[in-house]
Amino acid sequence: MQQWLAQTLGIEAEYHAVYQMTRYRLKAKLKAARPQNSKQNPEQREAFKKKLVDDLELLSQYYCQVQQD
Repeated sequence: MQQWLAQTLGIEAEYHAVYQMTRYRLKAKLKAARPQNSKQNPEQREAFKKKLVDDLELLSQYYCQVQQD
């Protein structure tokens, strides 16, 4: 998550800040990527990807707001 923020949005965030935002505000847990299972439903996978983009946008907005305060 830290690397993605830095590469995509140019935001340098400490691990602690990324963890807190992800865990407590987004109610998610940081996880390592795993290989895809052939039994996965492609529609569900695409829906997850779209939701992830929205969640990351929220994270970006929150971080920018915190930086301004």
